[in-house]
Amino acid sequence: YLRINVLHTTVLNLLPMRTGEAAFPLMMKRHFSERYASSIANLLWLRVADFWILLWLGLLVYAVHGPALLWVPVALGLIAPLLLQPLRAKIMSATMGRENRLAGLLRILVGGLPQQFTRYLRLLLWTVLTWSLKLAAFVSVAGYFVDAPMSTLVPGIIAAEISNALPIQGVAGFGNYEAAMVLGSSLSALPAEALLAAAVNLHLFILACTLIFGALALLIPVKRSGA
Repeated sequence: YLRINVLHTTVLNLLPMRTGEAAFPLMMKRHFSERYASSIANLLWLRVADFWILLWLGLLVYAVHGPALLWVPVALGLIAPLLLQPLRAKIMSATMGRENRLAGLLRILVGGLPQQFTRYLRLLLWTVLTWSLKLAAFVSVAGYFVDAPMSTLVPGIIAAEISNALPIQGVAGFGNYEAAMVLGSSLSALPAEALLAAAVNLHLFILACTLIFGALALLIPVKRSGA
């Protein structure tokens, strides 16, 4: 699983238009004989979790420095994911015995969610933790290239990460990542040239890490069936 996840991230960061996403179901099929529909459903929920935490952290940053009214969507964004997993059992029960196409698609879709609420909650907590650490690391790297309070860089980096998840992007995300970071940090009154330099260097750092860890992942032995 570690090898698949790292290699998936590698091709995802390098190939344009999110075409690297196809690597995940292909590798899951090859190494674990998992159905394409199941692995695509799992991947879909991973991306939903990514978008949720990025948007929620962005709202949280603005709420800390903005009007108190922003804490309302922050609270709603924290509660909404907790209501998603309980719908799994209801949808499974409602579609049981039905063989139409819609029922089948719904079963496959919600099948990507964990069956146990405790496991689902644990995955949410890990998502929050890993993204928080990731953004903290990116802010530290970007802060090395621009003289600004760390908090002013957070919105730009979140915007850059969201843009990197959109299907409209070039090879390795060049261009859209930098533009989104500059635009996201535009309210900080920092010079656009300094923000652009920080964005370019941060992006190069991410790509360097991508290549290094991708190469290391190739060294992880693959267990062959029947071996």
